[in-house]
Amino acid sequence: MPHGRQYTHWYGAVFADQPVKHFTMRNELHFENGDLTGEISVTFKEGETLNELFSRYIHDFNADRLEAYAVRLLIGKETILTLYAADLRRQENTTVITEKIPVKKFKIPDVSLSELVSLFGEINLTLTNNNFPINEMQVINK
Repeated sequence: MPHGRQYTHWYGAVFADQPVKHFTMRNELHFENGDLTGEISVTFKEGETLNELFSRYIHDFNADRLEAYAVRLLIGKETILTLYAADLRRQENTTVITEKIPVKKFKIPDVSLSELVSLFGEINLTLTNNNFPINEMQVINK
């Protein structure tokens, strides 16, 4: 059974002198090298946002030019925070419709995990051994 999980997301793209176009993207999580894989959701503390997180770690982050898009966190021998931001100018200046979203990658090594976690109000994490998809589980001892 493959470890990657497939998700479908809608993304609105704005192209020069054209109405907003929506297309379906299929994202697959590629964390196949772990003993356990899963899903996580995060709620920011009041007053904190994804843009605030990007502004803390990216010196010249400009929300008018870049849209905070994704966060990746590696915790191990070192802690690496990787932030991905969609390049709005590149999207606006193209007439090409593509399944790929142009993003800029910002890799921040040696991030303080306690500082990062202090931005979050709640973290919900579910890990599985990959024998069965998480959405196929049914709790029977309620």
